Amino acid sequence: MTKNTLERKGGTFSNLKTKPKILIGICSPLILLAILGGVSIFGINSIVSTNERVDHTHGVLGDAAAIVGSAVDMETGMRGYLLAGSKEFLAPYTGGKKSFFTELTGLQIAVSDNPAQLARLTEAETLIKGWNAEVTEPAIALRGRVAAGNRYGCHGHRRHLQNNRSDQRNW
Repeated sequence: MTKNTLERKGGTFSNLKTKPKILIGICSPLILLAILGGVSIFGINSIVSTNERVDHTHGVLGDAAAIVGSAVDMETGMRGYLLAGSKEFLAPYTGGKKSFFTELTGLQIAVSDNPAQLARLTEAETLIKGWNAEVTEPAIALRGRVAAGNRYGCHGHRRHLQNNRSDQRNW
């Protein structure tokens, strides 16, 4: 390349006066700083938004765990009552039943923006209501009738069975 070619190609910046060169030198980093600031603000907003969604998800998972715990309390209370026949064992059942439906309603409100989750919660509600109507309530009622009709008492019933067995052997 010749000297004239170099002067023409590189001559644009070198032909500027000192004041525009200083302005370009000052403004270039400021423009880059503004672009970097915009990208940073966008990134921070994205992180904050993601953090809010994570907090929401943790809350939903905690509420779902509480609902499962309430269902387990219902089952525990029912089983305890069926085994022992004592009404005090129904306390976890009744408490679990009340808290299950209360917590379920709260969780339905929390996930109202998610139709798939609402469908799952509706299905869980239907299953628990069916389980209550078809399994727990009839079983508890039957156990109550058995307890009311037990004229032998807990230990007397054992003696009654032993007497019947000995009668059967002698028969």
